[in-house]
Amino acid sequence: MKTKQLIYLGIAILLSGASLTNLPTRVSAVESSRSSTSESSSTMSQSSVSVESGNSESEKVVSSESKAEASATQSSQKTTTDTISKVRAIKSEPTGTPSSAQTPSKDGWSFLLTIFRKGFSVQPQLEQYVVAKDTENPAKFTGMKMLTGLLTLSKKTNVTRWHWDSASATWVLDANVKDKIDSNGLLGVLGFLNIDDYVPSNLAVGEYYYQFDFDDGIWPLQSHYYSKLARVSVSEQPVPATAIDTTANLPKVVYSDVDYAASALITPSNSTDKITWKASSDSDKLAFTPDNGRQSMLTAGNGYVNSDNKYVEDTYYVNQVNKDPNVFGIPANFAISAGTALSTTKNIAVGGLPAFNKAADVGGSWSVGGLSELVSTTGATKPWHYVWKFTDGDGNAIATPTAAEGVTNTEQDITDLTQLNSEQPLTFAKDSSFMKKAAEATAAGKSYQAQLTLTTSIEPEESSTKAAQKVTVVSNKAELQATPATGKLSLDAVPSFNFGTITASKIYNGTLDPDTAPNAGVGDTLAITDTRVPASGVTNDWTLKAIASKFTSGTGSTVKTLNPVTLQLSNILGIPGSQALTETENTIATKDGSATAGGTNPSSLVKASLLMSPNSTIQLTDGDAFSSQITWNLTTNQPTALAVK
Repeated sequence: MKTKQLIYLGIAILLSGASLTNLPTRVSAVESSRSSTSESSSTMSQSSVSVESGNSESEKVVSSESKAEASATQSSQKTTTDTISKVRAIKSEPTGTPSSAQTPSKDGWSFLLTIFRKGFSVQPQLEQYVVAKDTENPAKFTGMKMLTGLLTLSKKTNVTRWHWDSASATWVLDANVKDKIDSNGLLGVLGFLNIDDYVPSNLAVGEYYYQFDFDDGIWPLQSHYYSKLARVSVSEQPVPATAIDTTANLPKVVYSDVDYAASALITPSNSTDKITWKASSDSDKLAFTPDNGRQSMLTAGNGYVNSDNKYVEDTYYVNQVNKDPNVFGIPANFAISAGTALSTTKNIAVGGLPAFNKAADVGGSWSVGGLSELVSTTGATKPWHYVWKFTDGDGNAIATPTAAEGVTNTEQDITDLTQLNSEQPLTFAKDSSFMKKAAEATAAGKSYQAQLTLTTSIEPEESSTKAAQKVTVVSNKAELQATPATGKLSLDAVPSFNFGTITASKIYNGTLDPDTAPNAGVGDTLAITDTRVPASGVTNDWTLKAIASKFTSGTGSTVKTLNPVTLQLSNILGIPGSQALTETENTIATKDGSATAGGTNPSSLVKASLLMSPNSTIQLTDGDAFSSQITWNLTTNQPTALAVK
């Protein structure tokens, strides 16, 4: 194993008469990657940027050209605008929305049969493209749902329609359309109503807008709820789709029992093909409401409403065990189709929790997926509470590990759930005793499993006196695949040295007397980690060597170089005596299989004295700053790294 560490150390000099004043020294330690087969190095470089300003004449010319170009552009825009106006005068295309339409109410929202906001919980399809006189696939509003007050067994939904009038270039209210749609459902006693399908009649070729509304409550406390505007475009001929996909708003990771908006992306956008959504197989527990149209709501899991009008939460995905560390949950697939010939399969992950696969002595944090989308779709604004629970390979509960066992952030509150992975992730320390036990379980073929439960409270918008309702979301289960400790030898920290103010006379005359030589103060950290045990017949050894470059100041033709310098190092990893760090690579510390160098993970504050040869001919000037680069090499003769048991 060979590891390089690069260090800058420096002497900053200012000349004032016969004395020198210290300048701040830039010191940097760069830790390279460590492996038994690779070697890396890093150096510090400085770069300067020179900015040259243009002359005023050039600027004037550019300004003049810009004005001329702008003038030409304005002229072009005017001509284009005039042309468009003439075209519209001949054939007016639909623009905007009806001015007499009502502002849509907020979407109705509920979770696990608790209504937090009344209104349309499933909106009408926002766009439909149909062919005139197509009786098999007419314009149809299906799957709409409303949330109302309790004990509402039925309710009428009003229909308002507008059509585009080309002659006046406006949306015109169709006052003769006064349809009312029935709404009902077994959960009406809880305020959940399904709106009957609505098929508009006698639609000629043209453009239409629809809006639906209903009243709730008793006058004078009655509230009115309006749907979003829904556009219907009727063409003379079919327009087949050439491509279909989902828009970017559909999350890649979802949680059971939570409703997520899904939208189709069709090419061309005015295709008249019927759009359908469907789970790919029986093992994909995905429901779409409605299952046709360009917009739908996706819900994962097998949750249902029982005979007592209680919602029974998902038991499918929350009990599935993820064994893949690269997938944030349990894979699930669905198909979205346009017509009968065009279809594409999409995949998502349900539950948010990947498997965790790490060596027992490495440590790390367990990430969770889909948190931002969960927060936005639930509308939660209050803090969340999270709890990690563990079971063994047979499903038996394991006591929650503690910080003393090397595990932190197993249960806490968090203000912003989206920051869970960065601020409060479940974390395993490198020396975690819990991970060592988990590794034994994994080796026996019965990996530990983890599951995350998230809880918050949401206040219903309909009544300020109604208590906030508790909302609980549960992840899938996932394996804790703790592999045996591999053992490692690494150079974790190397020292840098700042020798402070040095007088010019010491530069000229040298500082070879160890008793009076400049020193770098209290010292800096040198640390090595060695979690290996020797293989049979092999010594668990290592050797640390270092070499310093020449002390220089300036660059190019102005560079100044000091005569050979020795750094006399002491307090090295508990080793008695001192070692010389020179311009020739020297051994600084060794371990030969015994406790020569301070045990398994030696560390110390290394001190340094600066022994300079005389520099009687050097020319020192104001601003001189000398620095040297140190390269550290940690090597071993042991061919393999085994774990400490």
